[in-house]
Amino acid sequence: MNIMNLFLQIHFGIIALGIVLISLYSVNLKKLFNYLKDNYPEKYQELGKPSFVSMSMLKAYRLLKFLEQFFQNSDAILQKTVKKVRIFLISGNILVLAGIISFIIFNFWLLPRTTVTRYAKSENNSKETFNIIQFFQIPLLLFALVAVIFFFYSRNLKKLFNYLKSNYPEVHKDLDEPGLTNMSLLNSYKVLSFLKQPFRNSDAVLQKNIKKVRILFILFLTMQVTLVLSILFSFIYIR
Repeated sequence: MNIMNLFLQIHFGIIALGIVLISLYSVNLKKLFNYLKDNYPEKYQELGKPSFVSMSMLKAYRLLKFLEQFFQNSDAILQKTVKKVRIFLISGNILVLAGIISFIIFNFWLLPRTTVTRYAKSENNSKETFNIIQFFQIPLLLFALVAVIFFFYSRNLKKLFNYLKSNYPEVHKDLDEPGLTNMSLLNSYKVLSFLKQPFRNSDAVLQKNIKKVRILFILFLTMQVTLVLSILFSFIYIR
């Protein structure tokens, strides 16, 4: 159990540091957009009034690269803020990737090889040895289910955006040409809510696709929360 405890400490240390970096990224990104809005309102309008909730990480990275080139020798404060946000963004993504890799290693390599000894509540305090993966069967199944739901959500969202681009190019352009790579989960839900109103009685195919994607979106978030809770309960139980 020493190896497992060490691994868990490293794993949760990565997650904690990732949360700190993501928090710093969001605070500084908001500060950057406020600075841009106050000092360069025309450019802010031209960029579509960017904000943290409407900005995926890939889209934010592209925007930061553009701002760094556009204001290369004209605004030292903006350049400093852009550099800071990029550092937090890149380091945060690295930690997220490390967290995913450590989660996979933990579930598919370490757990099957780990046993835990517990004392049964009896008069002779008899010992029972379990393979620890028994306690994580539900989280593993939920993890697989989350991956499957996300696959279908992404596929249907891409199909929806392609349909919108082919049949309503002006609306697609007004929405800043949404796609999987430049759309955060929150922003995609807002786009779905927006599209539902003007096309309520005019396009049955679009409405059907929107309804399907929204259901998958809600399922995806619900299963993510359930997965986190099941992992926490499993850790509490084996202790």
